[in-house]
Amino acid sequence: MKSSKWTEKEQKCFEHYLKLYHTDFRLIAELLPNRTYTQVRSHYYNELKRKLEQSNYIKEHITMEHDNVDSLFSKLSNLLQVIENGIEK
Repeated sequence: MKSSKWTEKEQKCFEHYLKLYHTDFRLIAELLPNRTYTQVRSHYYNELKRKLEQSNYIKEHITMEHDNVDSLFSKLSNLLQVIENGIEK
């Protein structure tokens, strides 16, 4: 059986049921009339994977930005030393 895209209502219900029943996918599937146990379980793991990938993407960009800021401060420090040395001469 091919799975159709989850509707906004299904997604909201899914999230609500997860809070109540955690990973009891059989119960959640019973509460979502158009979804099977397999669809609910797969949806959960796909959502988890997507959130993990987003988290890693954000971490990578934060690290890159941090590295860029460190590099800029280093260059600024070097420039200030050159300016100070030039003024002292």
